[in-house]
Amino acid sequence: MNKHSFSKTRTHVAVRNMIAAGLFAAAVMPVQAAQFKVGDFDLSVNSTVSAGTSFRVEGRDRALFAASNTDEQGLAGTGLSSTGDDGNLNFDSGDAFSTIIKGVHDFELKKDNYGFFSRVKWFYDYTLNKSGVPHGNGPNGYTPDARLDDNGFHPYARFDGIDLLDAFGYINTEVGGMPLDLRLGKQVISWGESTFILSPIAGLNTIDVSAFRRPGAELKEGFTPAEMLYANLGVTDNTSVEAFYQLKWRKTVPEGCGTYFSSSDFAADGCNFVTFGPQPDQTAITTNALSVSRTLDRQPDDGGQYGLAIRTYAAELDTEFGAYYLNYHSRLPLVSILTSSTGAPYGLAAGKDGRYLIDYSEDISVLGGSFATNVGGWAWSGELSYTMDQPIQLNAFDLLQGSLAFNPQSNFTQRLQAAPPGSIVEGFDRFDVTQIQNTLIKTFDRALGASQVVFVGEAAAVFVSGLPEAGPGQDRYGKAAVFGFAPATGDFNGFVTDFSWGYRLRAAATYRDVFLGTDLIPSIAWSHDVDGWSPEPGQAFNEGRQSVGLGLGFEFDANTKASISYTTFTNGADYDVLRDRDFVSLTASYSF
Repeated sequence: MNKHSFSKTRTHVAVRNMIAAGLFAAAVMPVQAAQFKVGDFDLSVNSTVSAGTSFRVEGRDRALFAASNTDEQGLAGTGLSSTGDDGNLNFDSGDAFSTIIKGVHDFELKKDNYGFFSRVKWFYDYTLNKSGVPHGNGPNGYTPDARLDDNGFHPYARFDGIDLLDAFGYINTEVGGMPLDLRLGKQVISWGESTFILSPIAGLNTIDVSAFRRPGAELKEGFTPAEMLYANLGVTDNTSVEAFYQLKWRKTVPEGCGTYFSSSDFAADGCNFVTFGPQPDQTAITTNALSVSRTLDRQPDDGGQYGLAIRTYAAELDTEFGAYYLNYHSRLPLVSILTSSTGAPYGLAAGKDGRYLIDYSEDISVLGGSFATNVGGWAWSGELSYTMDQPIQLNAFDLLQGSLAFNPQSNFTQRLQAAPPGSIVEGFDRFDVTQIQNTLIKTFDRALGASQVVFVGEAAAVFVSGLPEAGPGQDRYGKAAVFGFAPATGDFNGFVTDFSWGYRLRAAATYRDVFLGTDLIPSIAWSHDVDGWSPEPGQAFNEGRQSVGLGLGFEFDANTKASISYTTFTNGADYDVLRDRDFVSLTASYSF
């Protein structure tokens, strides 16, 4: 048996992922790793150090921060909740929101057919560490003009740090004449065919959201590993069986409250208050009657997370097919309520000891299938997944109205009244969700005067089974609290719908040796959520949301690069809390 025959069927998939990440040039011009001998072992070291800064280039939309809060000009917002506006209020047009230096270092120690791989990253954000902001966040007590406080933040979300990412041992051997690859330790597993739009199959991996927001972000910085045992057995030349068992539960880490892209002031680690009412955050956080505190998160068990994948290559169709089954616990934060132990008749505020908590549900099962082929010079891949018992967050304002005031117009009130004192009432329900997506990739040689142009497009649709239509007397899901309490506003749009879809497009051209040996790589990316609102948390589609990204990369040699990019969010989405966050980024990197 050819030990490497199956891996060859995956070549176009790996290239697709690099293209989608904007790394195609790096793929065809690899950086030579530093090589050393350590006794009988070979040690290779790959490093990338980068610096960059990002600036806001659009003023605030007053509809996206609360009437109880004001900007530097003293203008009050027109939004209907203060639970997600800290990031907007802390940075005005022209302000830098991140100025960072960071590094990623890969180490591989190997001998014969076994070895050990590890990855370490470090970062320091000068802006967040040194610059004051006008509004603040919960950890700094909403102190005006002070620096944000990252005390209590998850290490990934802090403003500086050193993190061990991957750390696993591996061996490539044979069992009964069949090649077997084994890995044990912290690692990321790449399953499925999604590129831009995260699928439930790829959702087995966790994400460091802050890392993806930093200037010059790379994929390997943002996808965070978990402790797993992984095996890949080549049962024939064209078929493999893969399996994993996760040994420790890990979660996706959102941005810290008060940072530029944060859309929740209370869900991230270290962000422990929900403020409400007519007073500004600085007042509400010190007043029991105007804020609710957070209790301990409810985290799932480490065990019970596993997956199986079968891939086969049909030579007569030039197509690889995949089938998947996974069971894992929620990686995304959900909000639930711990009722008052006194059974107070007016909810959390009156009971004083009622709390909210961040919840993670267990046992989300995913069935999926995929294909990857080439048609007429286009790489075409697709994926179908069926997720059983996916948790979907109830509307935030309904939770507030039910838990703070026992408002009869909130269905959540009935759940609270039926719960015994001091018990947890889940702020989410479970539904079966189907997702289908397709990806197309094409490389055009010597087009538009360039050496090559690479195009990537992906579209996806999401279907939720049994979801009630949002309306009076119905449970409502998703939609940020800043858009108000639907029975009061009369606006029942923007909630999670049973169908949603959108697409992503990206094109990049490479112009070789334009000046002094420098390659220029202009790029454009377009994202459009066409119809419907998909499940939260982790919402893929928000109807009308569009963004355009323009970039220009400079490759001075295989090691040295720089870029400038501009990203704009259109105002086409009525219920997008990030629609006013246009920004510019400048980055430079050196690999060795």
